[in-house]
Amino acid sequence: LVVTEFVTYDEHGDELVRNELTTFVRGAGGWGGERGPSADVNVPPDRAPDKVVEDRTSDNQALLYRLSGDWNPLHADPGFAKAFGFQKPILHGLCSFGYATRHVAQAFAPDGDVRYVKSIKARFASTVLPGETLVTEMWKDGDKVIFRTKIKERGEVCISNAAVELWKELPKPKVREAAGKAAAGKIEPNSGDIFRAIGTFVGGNPATAEKVETTFLFKLSSPEAQWTVDLSTPPGKVTNGAVGTPACTLDISDADFMAMATGQADAMKLFSSGKLKISGDVMASQKLGFLKKLTPEMVLAETKKRTGSGAGAGTPPTAAAASSAYTPTVDDAFDVFAEVIKLNPDVKKVGVVYGFKVGEKSFIVDLKDGKVSTGAGAAECTLELSESDFLDLTQGKADPMKLFSTGKLKISGNVMASQKLQSLFKIDPSKAIETVMARKGGATAAPTAAAAPAAQAKKSEPQAPKIFAALEKRLADNPGLKQEVRSTVTFAIEGATKTFELGGDSKATISATDDDFASLVSGKATAKSLFQHGKLRVDGDVTVAHRLGFLKGLL
Repeated sequence: LVVTEFVTYDEHGDELVRNELTTFVRGAGGWGGERGPSADVNVPPDRAPDKVVEDRTSDNQALLYRLSGDWNPLHADPGFAKAFGFQKPILHGLCSFGYATRHVAQAFAPDGDVRYVKSIKARFASTVLPGETLVTEMWKDGDKVIFRTKIKERGEVCISNAAVELWKELPKPKVREAAGKAAAGKIEPNSGDIFRAIGTFVGGNPATAEKVETTFLFKLSSPEAQWTVDLSTPPGKVTNGAVGTPACTLDISDADFMAMATGQADAMKLFSSGKLKISGDVMASQKLGFLKKLTPEMVLAETKKRTGSGAGAGTPPTAAAASSAYTPTVDDAFDVFAEVIKLNPDVKKVGVVYGFKVGEKSFIVDLKDGKVSTGAGAAECTLELSESDFLDLTQGKADPMKLFSTGKLKISGNVMASQKLQSLFKIDPSKAIETVMARKGGATAAPTAAAAPAAQAKKSEPQAPKIFAALEKRLADNPGLKQEVRSTVTFAIEGATKTFELGGDSKATISATDDDFASLVSGKATAKSLFQHGKLRVDGDVTVAHRLGFLKGLL
């Protein structure tokens, strides 16, 4: 099961909607261990429904619902639907969900006003075909309404284990201060608030500087400003202005920085389009992942401090860096694909040979042997599209379903195999930048004279050997620990490998980077979290991952 949460905020930073989606992904298990308790929830009472509402969907219902923005061809293309085992295009699950929600509101909300719906939980149990009739049965149960929706023509339940909570009265908007400050314009976070939030974050998380060990200079334009993020020594600090000698300098407009920092723009796209220029130690930019840990609340707190004090510090103009803009090419993209396969040999489990016809060029991506080659060849699944659409697709600017449904992406051969191509896009944007820079000859270039001293900062000392030594001592002092593990465990930690015979007949191999292994041992991260984020790999007896408590406290 994959649980995904979506939180939507209003312009004031207040939470509006929280959605939680649980997806059952076939064939993606393997974590091991007990599945935990299982029980039905929101089960209808053993009595006749209090209310029943019936609606027939129109024959073109799926085509109409597509206008909401869901262009999945499964709901419009008969051939595509048959390829996935359906007799004809099916109705969107959220469309059926909408019908059921409206039924509950009509039956129990004042004047049928859907704004009274406070929360809803449901399970999609079956597919619905356009033109079929939806029958929603409802039972009032205290403060909630339990319901299920059936397909009248087939007698099947399409929405089950469902319940709606209703507001007793509509929530009133928060009363906000109408102080004279409003005349000066709406309070909005700015780039300074974000940098001050970074300063607050690193000040409370010294481990960030211990891991990063780099000084960054951000040069913003329109308006011009400079901010130094010094993480060379713990706990690190953020200063308004250029301070010291940075190892890595990033040039970006204020607007693009705001978009990148708030998740509205992708760093890789900004870099590849020349809107983000990186000079000095280019590879240090891949250490900026900690910025994703900033929350809207952190930034909003700094905004409130700034607007409350009326402080606003200006900064002197600064010269822009002389880094040249770069435009990605089709060849670059396939170089990155090759790097993905190199870094993630498991993608070869896909076991399909793909052919790409991109404009006038042809490529073969062999996910059986793990090779990428130029030119045409035998392929089980062939994808054909223009260069511009391909580049937009690889940079996240275009959606593959939309390209397919509009005829811009043509797929022949094993159409269903195209669904497995997402594994090619699982690469850290910074690693993609590194691959492209290496191909262009830029990754090995010496840093500028100004950046050289900081770039020569010493690399963190590997922690795995220390951990292995401490573990040997712990096992010698407490031999009973072996009975807790009951397996022969091999730790493959970024260049350092060690095997421990800890009882039992099973075998397991734990793979991770040195930093992530250290985080696990020190208690800063859990095995479950690292595994779910692809940072911890377990081969062999996966249940061993549940018994790694013997590592805690070794650092």
